[in-house]
Amino acid sequence: MPAFANPGGVARSILVMPERELDLGIVGPDERIVREIEGTKVVGARVVKA
Repeated sequence: MPAFANPGGVARSILVMPERELDLGIVGPDERIVREIEGTKVVGARVVKA
């Protein structure tokens, strides 16, 4: 999985999926989005410190 960074600082993130959207809130430059996957579908996500 690629890591995406926001070198400009914090950003509000929303993970958009075909069946729903997950509001992940503010994601700082020292944080990463971890996706939970079952088969080929994303079933959840959370923000963790890198």
